[in-house]
Amino acid sequence: MNVSACYLLGYVRKTHGAQGELTLKLDADHPEIILKEESLFILKDGSLIPFFIEDARLRSANEAIVKLDEVDDIEMADALVGSEVFLPLTALPPKTGNGFYFHEIVGFHLYLPDGTLVGTVTEVLDYPGQPKLRIDRDGTEILVPLHHDLVVALNRESRVLVMNLPEGLLEVYLGGD
Repeated sequence: MNVSACYLLGYVRKTHGAQGELTLKLDADHPEIILKEESLFILKDGSLIPFFIEDARLRSANEAIVKLDEVDDIEMADALVGSEVFLPLTALPPKTGNGFYFHEIVGFHLYLPDGTLVGTVTEVLDYPGQPKLRIDRDGTEILVPLHHDLVVALNRESRVLVMNLPEGLLEVYLGGD
């Protein structure tokens, strides 16, 4: 499994107890997914290492306690502290309508409601408070605020995203053309 086939669930925040349990800081729309999974991946030294989950429980909306198979003491658990935790993209529940996960709109063509092509989504920048789309328009980079109120339509088959953009945004990047 490689990182491109996974999504970041969170990271190992600290050990929990002396039996190898871990406290995970979760940064996901569906943190409860950890309760249904049989395994997860931890990024260690540039590689994703699979671990079977023996037990998992949510401590809060953004924190879980997990016991992983073969992590049996505090020393083994401590070696994982600070590591990123991943799940396969296939574990995500499907979105419908105009709902989407950030990773799935990379490569989509962004249009205005009047049919004007803005460009291609090359990256979603998950900034705190305001995610942004990085758009490529014939070599010019355009940053577009991403908010569900701006999304007009989404077509997964044709890989098209239609959005209302803040007035004057394109002119800032394109000089009024």
